[in-house]
Amino acid sequence: MDKFNPKLVICLFGIFLFFLVPFVSFADDVMPDKQTPTSGLEEIQKNVGSGLMPDNDPVLVIVRVVNYVLTFIGVIFLMMTIYGGFMWMTAAGNEEKVKKGKGLLQTAVIGLVIVILARVFYIFIQDRVKDFTQ
Repeated sequence: MDKFNPKLVICLFGIFLFFLVPFVSFADDVMPDKQTPTSGLEEIQKNVGSGLMPDNDPVLVIVRVVNYVLTFIGVIFLMMTIYGGFMWMTAAGNEEKVKKGKGLLQTAVIGLVIVILARVFYIFIQDRVKDFTQ
């Protein structure tokens, strides 16, 4: 074993991840007494079933619509990222395809960042409105 074997390193890294991911994904809560931050949607959903808030309440409709729209846009940008990477990888030295794939990847990453920031801003505003109305 005088030479560096990249296939062996990749294989060992894959095995390491194969055994690490289940432990991370099934990790137990280390601080059960501390509440996890919520976006306010759980409290709205509690009130819907109790009769305090009707099912067709405008606040609930807006919350659902914004969540669906942001999720849909995020999925679109994720698919663009995968497609851009595929275009770049299958360019086979064609500079035009490489440039097109890189451009699509760059656009998709910027779009994903904008969608993530929009969701963070939306959750921030939703929490402020929830605190203001209580």
